[in-house]
Amino acid sequence: MKILAVVVLFVCFYSIASKAALVAMPESSPKGPYLRDIIKSAKVGEVIILKTGTHKGPLFLSNEVTIQGPEDGSLATIESDKPGPVLTISGKDVHVKNLTLKTHSRAGLVVHLQKGTGHLIENCRLRSKGKINVLTTSHAKGIFHNNEFIGGRTIVSIKNFSRPVFIDNEFPNASGEVFSVRNDSSPILVGNVIRNSQGVGIYITDNASGQYLKNEIIGPKHIGVLISNDAVPELNSNLFSDCLLSCVSIQGPSRPTIIGNTFKKAMSWAVLTKGTSRPIILDNIITSSAYGLLFKGETSSIVKGNNISSVGGSAIYVTDSARSIVENNTLRDNNQGILVRRRSTSTLRNNTVESSIFTGITVKGKAQADVIQNFISHGLDAGIIINSSGKVGIYENAVSDNMASGIEYIKSSSVEIQRNVIKRNKGDGLYITSDYITHISGNIIMENEGCGVKSKANNLNELIFKNKLVGNVLGNGCKLNTIE
Repeated sequence: MKILAVVVLFVCFYSIASKAALVAMPESSPKGPYLRDIIKSAKVGEVIILKTGTHKGPLFLSNEVTIQGPEDGSLATIESDKPGPVLTISGKDVHVKNLTLKTHSRAGLVVHLQKGTGHLIENCRLRSKGKINVLTTSHAKGIFHNNEFIGGRTIVSIKNFSRPVFIDNEFPNASGEVFSVRNDSSPILVGNVIRNSQGVGIYITDNASGQYLKNEIIGPKHIGVLISNDAVPELNSNLFSDCLLSCVSIQGPSRPTIIGNTFKKAMSWAVLTKGTSRPIILDNIITSSAYGLLFKGETSSIVKGNNISSVGGSAIYVTDSARSIVENNTLRDNNQGILVRRRSTSTLRNNTVESSIFTGITVKGKAQADVIQNFISHGLDAGIIINSSGKVGIYENAVSDNMASGIEYIKSSSVEIQRNVIKRNKGDGLYITSDYITHISGNIIMENEGCGVKSKANNLNELIFKNKLVGNVLGNGCKLNTIE
């Protein structure tokens, strides 16, 4: 419904009644009328067509006025060499179409959408040598559609409660930030292409929000999207490709929703989360990247329904006291599936972890976790490793066809392993070196090529009795020598 509202708003911009157009002559013409003179006397609803050539700014536009390029499609330019904006837009329903807009001043900018509603910048080429290309402020609302933006250390600065809409614009080879969204602003960005930016693609901070839909962020040399300081954006169905640093970095007490995006060929983390942020990360695709999802520090995250494959590091990594709910994700052909460590706390439920090079799920370093109803199979190492952890519960998981043990339990203090199915692993079903053995019962341990249970614990026979062990090649229970 929100996207539909944008489309309806966009169509409404074309409903202004038309009237006879005025014609503005370029500055090279020996006589006018020139654009600057027409603007001074323009009436509400006036349409001004620019002749081919260069027209002088700066201009202040506050009436319901349309300025557009030549009807034959030739090039007309509005430019200024003065500090400040080439076009300052206020009032309502100012439309600028089919033009090149250019500032030559290092202290200049191209468009300042100052305030008002119903504005439209369409099919224009915006060129800036200053710090900013476009600035929107003061609750301003307008649409930028199908434009090309070049220049400006920050190409688009959106702040002070403004609500602009950017649809199908191109941002090639930006030398700095492409979008800076601040101060309670809430833009809508749909279908824009940000390519090879040297700075952050989209920086969202200071209570800003907004919707970011179906944009493409390709080859950024910095972070693709940076979210911080109580920002609450929604990133939905965007494409991130070839990010040099993290594609999305979430910091501080922000609360973004990251849903339905595609991340590919990331050279660092697809999504990096740290600080006290509370992200919701749903139904994303991450493939052929260096790393998947990182949650670090006091962050508290919900991670559901993501598909992560062919990642060179951990698909999901929770560390440094982070808290996470990780459910219904599919992780295939990654270096490592899920790693929880350093006093972090996680619930890992109903995930499918297949064909990991190393462990499917690892809990270590005083981390705590409930590992429930996951499917871990065909890894080149153990299915699950619990090592020097805090309290861990492993319940009702299916752990099968891994090249090492099904579950390894090493030097951990409080672990429950109950009602799991552990079968057809190349090593032991359960491999236990911990002296603290409690609550291992109700497991089905079968057809493993090692022992069903290998342990140095004195209660080995009790462990065998409390679990169902069938058809393990080296026996159902084996005593672990202290030298192993």
